[in-house]
Amino acid sequence: TTHHHHHHHHHHHTSLHCIIHFLHSSIYCAFLRESTSRVSFSSSTQHTMPHAILVWILLFISIVFTRSSPIRVLPPFKNLQGPPEDFSLHQLPTRLHKGESPFEHASTEHRVIAPQTSRSSWHFLMGALHEWNSIPLPQNSHFYVSILMRYDGDAAHNQTRGVSNDHFPEPLLVRFMGRNLTVNALDVSFQMRQLYSFKYWERNWELKSLGSETPSLMVQGRNVLVVVQDYDPPQDAQPSPTVEIQSTPHDVRGFFVGEEIAMNVRLSIRSQESILQWASRRAKQTDSLPMPHQMAVFQSVHIEVMDVETHKVVHHSKMRDDGNNWDAQPHDGIYGATFKMSRPGTYEVHIRVNGSLYEPHGTSTPLNKRTFFRSSMHVIKILPAQDQIDLEYLASVHQDKANEDFIDFYLPLKTEYTLNVNKKFKAHAQVYGVALDSESSQNASIPVGFMSGMVKGEFCPAITTDMVLKRSRSAGYISNDNRICLKLKLSKKWLSRSQVGTQYFLLKNIFVQDVATSIPLGERAEMRAYALDHIEMGPGSEFTGEITERMQKGPRPAHLQRGRAGGKSVLVVSHGYCADESPFTLSDFSNFIAFRDLNQNRHNDDFALRLYEFVELHPEGPFDRYSFVAHSQGGLASTHLITFYWTGADNHMSPSNASRIVQSVGSPYLGTAVAGYIAAIGRLVGIACGSNFDLTHEGAAMWSSLIPRSTREHIYYTTTTWEGNFSYCSLPLNSVLTFKNDGACENQYGNLEHANPVAQNLPAWCHTRTMNFPSQCTNSQMNYDYNANAAR
Repeated sequence: TTHHHHHHHHHHHTSLHCIIHFLHSSIYCAFLRESTSRVSFSSSTQHTMPHAILVWILLFISIVFTRSSPIRVLPPFKNLQGPPEDFSLHQLPTRLHKGESPFEHASTEHRVIAPQTSRSSWHFLMGALHEWNSIPLPQNSHFYVSILMRYDGDAAHNQTRGVSNDHFPEPLLVRFMGRNLTVNALDVSFQMRQLYSFKYWERNWELKSLGSETPSLMVQGRNVLVVVQDYDPPQDAQPSPTVEIQSTPHDVRGFFVGEEIAMNVRLSIRSQESILQWASRRAKQTDSLPMPHQMAVFQSVHIEVMDVETHKVVHHSKMRDDGNNWDAQPHDGIYGATFKMSRPGTYEVHIRVNGSLYEPHGTSTPLNKRTFFRSSMHVIKILPAQDQIDLEYLASVHQDKANEDFIDFYLPLKTEYTLNVNKKFKAHAQVYGVALDSESSQNASIPVGFMSGMVKGEFCPAITTDMVLKRSRSAGYISNDNRICLKLKLSKKWLSRSQVGTQYFLLKNIFVQDVATSIPLGERAEMRAYALDHIEMGPGSEFTGEITERMQKGPRPAHLQRGRAGGKSVLVVSHGYCADESPFTLSDFSNFIAFRDLNQNRHNDDFALRLYEFVELHPEGPFDRYSFVAHSQGGLASTHLITFYWTGADNHMSPSNASRIVQSVGSPYLGTAVAGYIAAIGRLVGIACGSNFDLTHEGAAMWSSLIPRSTREHIYYTTTTWEGNFSYCSLPLNSVLTFKNDGACENQYGNLEHANPVAQNLPAWCHTRTMNFPSQCTNSQMNYDYNANAAR
């Protein structure tokens, strides 16, 4: 496995570790018994010897298996291809230049989150309690306060819904405007699982701060997360405007060590419109309204960057609106800050805004200042600088040796990356060709199709290296035998379909992604490609009007024959991120196997390969054909598996049918704002699987950029939400998520273009079993439908 895998394995105890732990302790006990029994009864030594040997063998086995197990069976890569009509599906988020507006992919926030133990929250001092912490609250407003804290009761008490006061988790004292709020009568207690595998109490209050003094909430306690949400009471005749901030990194594609990183924050567009409407209702002459950011004024904006691994704050500064921090113009309401990271890893960026709402000018009412607080959080990945890939501007084209109807494109890297031999990447390129009747032999302007998929670095054919050396200036630097290439395949039928020649091509929108994060390691706008063999368009190269499986996925491996007599079919049921059990009501399904890889944080590729291994090595197999029913990230992992790898699922798929290969519920195909908060909340309570970059909006946008239409047509999904007007699935998480949501997945980000919605915003079901409505995985009507319609 690559070092990315190891990185995960250091930190996350697998269920295997528990078994190992048990093994070690029982070995230790057995060993103690051995030594004592030997001392007292030397006559029985001959009986104990084999036992002792067994113990040492067990010890050896347990040491060998303590690391998270490597994947034993690997599926073959597909050679993905598709028509030019689908070029628009495969675009990376655009990279910004200084001064451009960065808010295309911005995350919207409308809340303030104060991790209660501030900078020392990660010490978990089990002894002394912290002093009082003061949380500033908005003036002249109504708000909800949710307090989340860890619950360390014993298992028996965890089971009960209401817990007697003497089992209150930790002393927690809360004061508001000088009066104590009672905490011991906990009205809401539950364990929230699957999305977060920790146990906590939640207590919500509705409070008002009317009057002149600056209100604050005083909290004394340990491992507490406070979420404050201001709101307008329903009967309010003069509702306040929506104040919502938006924040984003200037480049949502991830970063490298030493690169300048800029973060920006502003009022969201929705908020700007709301403020203008509010102002025009209150002002006399609407023609001279100030700008929205002159009425909802950011008084101070702070940014803090924390290393997720060490919990250390590595950068802290003020954000400014002076035009010098990638923030466009001075005084335009966009605030910015820049910083650089010196080591690779995962970082949390916290942004806090303190602001005031001013009356629009020209009214006879005095200035009524109202305060607001907002915060947002991002997860950013920093990759080692040496992971960057520099692509040459020339590629070579060859006849594929094994398949008469394919050509191979070799894309050379510029430097001697012997590191990259056999390293796995995701790569993509669009192909343009020269019209057969074209006068110019190098006017490659006809779009042919795209090529993409998993590739491994390999040494270039010698002839490619010679060509590149002849045509490029880098002759002095690179020895011939060390040149590394990435190889992409294209069916000749695409050339026939577009009526182009075989000797010269132009590649466009070329990018190479890191497998674990989908961050682009290298990209080029254009690359010329010359055929170095004579390429024949033989009889098998003719496009007959039908886009075939070979044209979409490349040559099918020999071991996957279609429909062997007596081949078995099965339904694979999978949980999602960090699950502590299989969430589905399994009795709703027939002829299924349930995947369990509990309490884990895996990127989509790792998750997908474990899913594959589970099916391939299953004792009830071998299975000739299978399809998936999946919850949450399980939907992304099974989509990833059937996209990039040849599996038994391909025996159910053909370009002409839209069989249900992946049926998912609550899957954030385009990411979720919660992905960033998992780490913060988890760190606070000391247990969690950590943040997952594939599930962030930024990570998911890059991951989904390589999922082709031919896969999407086989994906069927359901999104669910709460019931009623003033309801929610999870009150604290609702402040992080955009409407509508199921408490974890924002439904607008659950819609995958060209996939098939079975039901959207289905009411009265939430993401996990501990939210305000029952778990979406226990919806038997949906489960029966999925079971009956799965490809079998």
